[in-house]
Amino acid sequence: MKQTIILYLSDAQSGGTEWFALRLARGLKKKGLTPRFLIAQNKGRLLPLLQKEFDVTTLSTTSYQLFNLLATLPAMVRFLKQQPAPVLISGLPYLNITAAIAKIVCGKALRLIVVEHMRLEPPPSASAFFKQASKLALTWFYQRLADAVVGVSQTVLDDLRRLGAASHRRALLIHNPIIPADFDALAQEPADHPWLADKALPTLVAVGRLLPVKDYPTLLRTIALVLQEKPVRLLILGEGTERQALTALIKELNLQECVCLAGERDNVFPFLKAADLFVLSSTSEAFGNVLVEALACGTSIVSTDCGGPREILQGGLYGTLVPVGNPSELARAILVALDAPHDKEKLKECGLSFSVEKAASAYLRLFQADAASAATRREAAIDAK
Repeated sequence: MKQTIILYLSDAQSGGTEWFALRLARGLKKKGLTPRFLIAQNKGRLLPLLQKEFDVTTLSTTSYQLFNLLATLPAMVRFLKQQPAPVLISGLPYLNITAAIAKIVCGKALRLIVVEHMRLEPPPSASAFFKQASKLALTWFYQRLADAVVGVSQTVLDDLRRLGAASHRRALLIHNPIIPADFDALAQEPADHPWLADKALPTLVAVGRLLPVKDYPTLLRTIALVLQEKPVRLLILGEGTERQALTALIKELNLQECVCLAGERDNVFPFLKAADLFVLSSTSEAFGNVLVEALACGTSIVSTDCGGPREILQGGLYGTLVPVGNPSELARAILVALDAPHDKEKLKECGLSFSVEKAASAYLRLFQADAASAATRREAAIDAK
């Protein structure tokens, strides 16, 4: 029986998890599958795009809270039971818990693949221990019910194994689907910002939602230090809860003329291609999709050493790694990188290796292996009777 691939999302916002799902769905569709989406919240800037390309079912909950997601279980289970040979792909902790409970209700007919997009790091303090312990317990719960657990980076798998949460017999590494088949055309589109057109000053680009984990305050303080040595500009592409605080800090540091919070863009490739340098200042990254996008554009990189970036940049071979939360080190690395030559073709080759086609092929092999394993177990059960 042909499998029904269902990508389970909290919403259709323009974040890393949502772009992962969209790109994977497109890759699987090219391989002859018919993926569809199950979305908990009926909102997000990507929703019209998803609805145009795929079948989308929404559960109409109001927020990404575990209680609200659990309240959608009856509708979710009804939907899943209507699908032939359903394979559910889930990738955020509360979604994974809800999906695991749905699997208990649906039984072996539902295959569950959990994709770990987030790091599971040791607690930073004693006060955070119990919160981390409960998170570990919930991770252990849903991973034991999953038919496969995918880590988007070796960093993620190492975190899980170090903390005892990934002894799963089917835990494996599949890097994110990042570079689409139409990358060249996308990269050729215009970057609609005057700073990238006139190039009067070196322009740095950062991309990511305006959230605490991206640590944009450190980046802004870094720019203030860089300006003491060299005039530069910084474009930050993204939206989020920290916009107001970042706007205030830009004013406090007197950076209004050289830092722009430029909002979200669905296609960041032209901005990365036109940038003089890409900078990532996060405190933690499980993978770092935008690093791959910058590499594919041939743009040099300075990044904090916060997990996934070390893996993507191969320990510093394809970009500069600096300590987390250190404006002086980040500023020093930016100044060096702006004056240093770099091999664009070498960077492009590295970035282009993280293709949608490659990831879709890996997931297809996983689906096929899981189907074969399930069939073998069914035959063994029949023989045992």
